[in-house]
Amino acid sequence: KTFGAKYSDSTTFEQLGVMLWGPAADRFSNVVDLLGHSSMRDENRGANGVSLCDAIASRSPDHVDEASLFISWAWKYPVRKFLNALRNYCIDKELDMKSTFMWICFFCNNQFDWLPRGPA
Repeated sequence: KTFGAKYSDSTTFEQLGVMLWGPAADRFSNVVDLLGHSSMRDENRGANGVSLCDAIASRSPDHVDEASLFISWAWKYPVRKFLNALRNYCIDKELDMKSTFMWICFFCNNQFDWLPRGPA
């Protein structure tokens, strides 16, 4: 709903990042405050902007826990295909999807720290 027609089954993490944080040339100038992640204060940096995982934890603590799986991925992966692969993995391994937690840097890293802020 947040992204409307811009989001489709072929949307990649790279495109989702641009939808959230803007293009590299104009990074963070027009942020979508998904779950309040851009308005929450990061005490380590002393500035607004936290990870999506921190924002989720502040609203639904039972949806965030210590990860038992580390997921390697790429910005070019389509989000829908990636999520389907995770779901299929859990089904194949007979993992409870409500109690299986995965570390995925897109969600766990504070992108306000990691993404470049436009041209150097």
